[in-house]
Amino acid sequence: MNLHGQRGHFGHCFMYPTLCKFSWKSHVLYRKPILREGGAALTYIETFSAYVMEPNILSHSTHHTTSHKIVVDNARTHTTKAYSLQDFGKNIGSRCPVETIEYVDENGATKVIDCYFKHGANKDKSKGLLELYKDLGVKLPAKVKLDKILEILSKHRAFHNVTKLEMLAIKYNVKIIYCPKYHCELNAIEGLWCNQKAFIRSRTDQSFEKMIKLISDSRTHFVERKIALKLFRRFWRSIEAYSQGQTYADVLKLFFSQLCKTSIQSHRRISSTNINEH
Repeated sequence: MNLHGQRGHFGHCFMYPTLCKFSWKSHVLYRKPILREGGAALTYIETFSAYVMEPNILSHSTHHTTSHKIVVDNARTHTTKAYSLQDFGKNIGSRCPVETIEYVDENGATKVIDCYFKHGANKDKSKGLLELYKDLGVKLPAKVKLDKILEILSKHRAFHNVTKLEMLAIKYNVKIIYCPKYHCELNAIEGLWCNQKAFIRSRTDQSFEKMIKLISDSRTHFVERKIALKLFRRFWRSIEAYSQGQTYADVLKLFFSQLCKTSIQSHRRISSTNINEH
């Protein structure tokens, strides 16, 4: 359900190889790979329709011809943009954050623009926005100022607010849908993480070996207690409540606790009683 499976879990696989021994295989029928690039595989678990990242160096998947939609937790590590228009300087030799600009044009074709000169008097120097706009096919008025350049180029597809993950997904005909920020009641991915974290915290003895075992046990607990059903029921009932005009505060009190306040953001225990009553 979480793109990274367990936050920090796969990030430590190379430092602590034993972490990689624990997978979801014991809880699922089979998994289908969707994306693979640079040693990471984006797959989904058939029995949960969930997505995980695996640190395995695999060949490219054949699933890029099929259309998929993936719901992703809206965390900073997932949504970082490859570059921003504000990071580029105006003139030749000015600041430039990337070697190339990659984007998908209106026809669905991937375009790659070099940000540095490959030859000539300015070889190895950055092009700057005044040169890049030519490569992008944008027309600028004479004696244009930087503010105007930024305004015009901000409308170009090359500088749309597209994340690194979305760019990877587009190559394989996959659409990324981010969960809304600050809305845990709509985020089943966050619910999975919170449930596992609570399970581990209440049973840990602060040793690394115990933590490794608890990570695996927490997944078993999540499946056996059918927490996923609670999360999805909460999601749809929250959506229904919002469609009826209820506020964020109303929804928090409805499905979490009457003590909830919108000014306090914290994880709450998922209560079947609260869900079943509404």
